[in-house]
Amino acid sequence: IESPGPGKPGSEEAKIKALYKSFMDEKRINALGARPLQPELNAVKAAKTRAEMARLMGKGADSFYGGVFAVGVTTDVKNPDRYTVVVAQSGLNLPDRDYYLPPGFADKKAKYQVYVADTLKKIGWADPAGTAKKIVDLETEIAKASWTKVEQRDDEKTYNPMSPAELQKYAPGFPWRSFLNGAGLPPLKRLIVSEKSAFPKIAAIYAKTPMPTLKAWMAFTLTSNASSNLSKDFDDAHFAFYSHELQGVPQQRERWKRATSLVSGQMGEALGHVYVDRYFPASSKAHRLDLVKDLEKALGERIKMLDWMSEPTKQKA
Repeated sequence: IESPGPGKPGSEEAKIKALYKSFMDEKRINALGARPLQPELNAVKAAKTRAEMARLMGKGADSFYGGVFAVGVTTDVKNPDRYTVVVAQSGLNLPDRDYYLPPGFADKKAKYQVYVADTLKKIGWADPAGTAKKIVDLETEIAKASWTKVEQRDDEKTYNPMSPAELQKYAPGFPWRSFLNGAGLPPLKRLIVSEKSAFPKIAAIYAKTPMPTLKAWMAFTLTSNASSNLSKDFDDAHFAFYSHELQGVPQQRERWKRATSLVSGQMGEALGHVYVDRYFPASSKAHRLDLVKDLEKALGERIKMLDWMSEPTKQKA
């Protein structure tokens, strides 16, 4: 099928322009409030079982939903010629497990609980203050079970092939089939489990957590993840906590800059196609490929000469 030309309906350029313009339309965004999320919030409220909730968590792979586990498709680190499905620990809405545990972060954790309550109040959730405490308590339990950043950097320990059936047996408290189905994955024979020892612990936490708390956690996570694309009250509250309070960013960037980042992040490849078509002829690509080949060769020679690397490490590098 021949793709439509630049700017025509359905073309990559038209989609890029539409995304940019929609984000820049502040008047309409502010008028809508949280209404764009209502179908997803209704789905959360309608979930009756942990299996149904796990299915929604699986949708987090390509939506604003969250999950106590995350799933994605990436290059198999031990077989780079193929892709593989990877499942990893998740469930924390603060940047790292250590925000929940050491006393030194107690003030940040307390301010996070205020942000959770404020977000729940904006979407009309019952008992926002009391529910916010339950959400933070739940995430604290998940943090205790989660691996540290240092542990997550170990390529060997985070490579644990299993079949879905083996994973269900290993971490039985979580409905893995529903989760993987929610992610839109076909029947799998094999996947990679990252933080292996954390999985049965987090699954057990999920199994014992009351459904109302799981629903509230999902509603908050969904809304917080989408806040930067919602009305000003959601956007400002998200910025005030995550960017200003946690990172020290003094003020929000101009909206057009954020719109540009959104397009680059969500439609980066399409943007690249348009750029290449306009500014990058085949001759330039050939020149760059030659340059990269020369660079790879030069770096390879430098690695061979390093006296502080072992031979296996040099081969891997």
